[in-house]
Amino acid sequence: MADKSCFVVMGYGQRRDPMSGKKLNLDKIYFEIIKPIAEECGYYCFRGDEIHDSGIIDISMYYGILDADLVIADISTLNPNAIYELGVRHGVRKRKTIVMIEQSNKFFFDLNHVKTITYKYPRFGGIRQSEIDQTKNALRNVVTYIDSHEDKDSPLYTYIEDLSEPRKQSSDNRKGKNEKSLYERVKEAISYKNKGDFGMAIKSFNQLHNEYPTDMYFLQQLALCTYKHKLPTEKDAYSSALMMLAPIADTIDPEINGLIGAICKRLYELNGNIADLDKSIETLEKAYSLFKGYYNGDNLAYCLNLKASILEDAEEKEELEVMARRIRKEVYENNKNINIDEIDSEDEIWLVSTLANVSYALGKDEADEYEKLFLSKSSRFMKESYFEQKEKLFNLLHIQK
Repeated sequence: MADKSCFVVMGYGQRRDPMSGKKLNLDKIYFEIIKPIAEECGYYCFRGDEIHDSGIIDISMYYGILDADLVIADISTLNPNAIYELGVRHGVRKRKTIVMIEQSNKFFFDLNHVKTITYKYPRFGGIRQSEIDQTKNALRNVVTYIDSHEDKDSPLYTYIEDLSEPRKQSSDNRKGKNEKSLYERVKEAISYKNKGDFGMAIKSFNQLHNEYPTDMYFLQQLALCTYKHKLPTEKDAYSSALMMLAPIADTIDPEINGLIGAICKRLYELNGNIADLDKSIETLEKAYSLFKGYYNGDNLAYCLNLKASILEDAEEKEELEVMARRIRKEVYENNKNINIDEIDSEDEIWLVSTLANVSYALGKDEADEYEKLFLSKSSRFMKESYFEQKEKLFNLLHIQK
């Protein structure tokens, strides 16, 4: 193992940037850019969720910030934990801290004067190889420079020159224990979900949520898997999922609002309560207005058609149908330029299914091609979900099969 250590401060998994609306695969940034360059430059590189520690992860994180010879902080998606940890590093070390951020993000005032590596993350297809290479070169150059220079990069130590760095009283370096890291546990939970093993996914995400109650991602995934599990009954599962999401129902997160809308739609289909359908439309409209996401747009259009199908007033019915068609056109136009040669993430595969749905609804010739592409990339669980919704859509809009 290398003698020098590099601790990476950043989020994990796929996270959406609240400013640009882009969903970034932070694991791809870490494993394909940051970690390889740090190791190439002679560092043992690790991220907080890779720490094998049966104790409180915050303790290991603080030791990593204090002990590491180098800290690389990627604050893309404006992850509050990453920004806070960057601040802690600037408070305890005067040098050898590198800041990275995706170029669509807006800088905070207090970070405007900090030298930062910016990189481009395309909306579709993940990061292209040329952009990976460009970002790796930029990071390599900065690491090489700070290894051979004594420049201060902490604003605190730059502007207050008589400060001294803190020192620990002991040499305890919190070496990890032989247990699964957070990254491995999250990956395992997602794998259960993708395979349709919702029982194990619920167990895994419930443990993660209990350990990290402020991380909305784990609660959102727990509610999603609970709703998809449909046990002990569908109604019970949907009600339980909504109860889980109730404490964060006022959030402006489009994915959480979209999930609430999807569950309420299912409740309406189950019991015919118009209040559930209205709640579904309300939350989906909120989600779609926050970010023009393909999934929420497709779901909203379907619910508008569903509401139109039960109305007696011809004018109201026509108004909802026009709205639904306008939203589908918008979803199609916003996403039709997806690079089909670079589809590899679950999010991108679901996008293809949505393009198939809206294309069928709009009567576009390429609908079959989108469906064929989706089926070639999707898991069994994804296929089952797609065909279930396609059947409902065709029946609702009277599309010839």
